[in-house]
Amino acid sequence: MSLEMMNPRATTSINLCSSKLRSKGIDERFTLSDFGQHDLSGDPQRMMVAYDEALLSADGESVIQRQMECVQGTGILRFACYLHEYAPARPLRWTYGEFMPPPVESVPVRLTMLVPYNACS
Repeated sequence: MSLEMMNPRATTSINLCSSKLRSKGIDERFTLSDFGQHDLSGDPQRMMVAYDEALLSADGESVIQRQMECVQGTGILRFACYLHEYAPARPLRWTYGEFMPPPVESVPVRLTMLVPYNACS
């Protein structure tokens, strides 16, 4: 998995996450609602999960679909989403367990244009 992150506004803890999942194990069980980190409260039942997701083309140059539950499939998946309170030193969770995130890279300008931040109410 590769991970590109950015904070669209310096005064927030909202981060754009672009990921390319490469795993032989991605199957019909995969759901983006499992992707996130445990809440800082320490409550194991609370997680900050991915939202405002976009399914990207294999090369990451275009958006195929941008709506809830659009990131589906098997094999290699490329998507972008937002995470509140992302902490790179804490594990990420997904359908198949936990993993330590790879080093954070700056998000390319084209991705911020493809998947602009939409404030939640």
